[in-house]
Amino acid sequence: MKRLMKKKVKIFEKEISVFLIVLVGMIGLASAALIPYFASITGLVTATQGLTWNNSDWDDTLHFDFNELTTTSLDEETFTSAHYLKNDADVDAEFTLDTICAGTEGNSCDEGTEDGINWWYEYMLEATGAQGTENRVTIVPNSSFDELSELETMSWDSYIVNGGYIAHVDVLIDVYGNGSLYDALVFEYDKVDDGCGDGIPGAANYAKDEWVDTFDDKETIDSDSYAWLNSGAPGNCQDDSGYTVKRLSEWKTFYQNAKILRFEIEVDNWILNSNGVVRNIKINGNQYEVSGLKAGDQLNFDFKVHFPKMIMPDVYNITTQVLPA
Repeated sequence: MKRLMKKKVKIFEKEISVFLIVLVGMIGLASAALIPYFASITGLVTATQGLTWNNSDWDDTLHFDFNELTTTSLDEETFTSAHYLKNDADVDAEFTLDTICAGTEGNSCDEGTEDGINWWYEYMLEATGAQGTENRVTIVPNSSFDELSELETMSWDSYIVNGGYIAHVDVLIDVYGNGSLYDALVFEYDKVDDGCGDGIPGAANYAKDEWVDTFDDKETIDSDSYAWLNSGAPGNCQDDSGYTVKRLSEWKTFYQNAKILRFEIEVDNWILNSNGVVRNIKINGNQYEVSGLKAGDQLNFDFKVHFPKMIMPDVYNITTQVLPA
């Protein structure tokens, strides 16, 4: 064996000792035997669709129900298409409804002008069945407006179906500024103009076959409108229940730096079953559409498109997308 180790062999015309060849081979064997890793953990995660539109896949192209309807330049028509959004996730969803319109021949839709095509959303609210049922639409403020101190006015169009209590709004605020605790300022028909309320729903069996502005005869929300604190005791200022109520201007001073988490326009049936429709939501005079959906909730709405007389003949392509916030 010793003699073998002392021998040399020729490789590529060069003499190399057998000992060196064996040593290199042992190094190679040692390297190949090293453990490449200590453990490997593999798992599969399936991401399902959390927000569904008409029970369709997220990348489906949906056509409005009036896709094949026609009108003429001498007609004035309003088309309606019913849809819903559902949040199947365990967390709240935030999104944006975005609609664009274009004529295939290059004609502009001129949305928002008096003689152009107009479209809007009408949100259906229903609170029937077990007492305490609620149904709401949620508006999440954006970064340009998210503090209670900035809230000046709020309004919407309201329609009451088959009687019931007219829709109200809860303004949810971040009490301590860290998201851990929030409260709600409630603006409702019974108390918004005098802060007291008589405990009797002034809008009970309220059913006008027409749209009204916010609280109808109680008008819209401004700095002089009263809101009661949802976390306080229920009741009115005529008893000793601990009922807490202030004007909006006073709440803005009381919660000077409070962030607005969301606005919830809702109906409930604590008093009686309520069904309504809301549209044309404005905050500080600016138009807002629904942009949030609580976990497990479903939003039913009609998409409306109005064609005026003397519209340019064309095929108009109207597309609405639900965009992630």
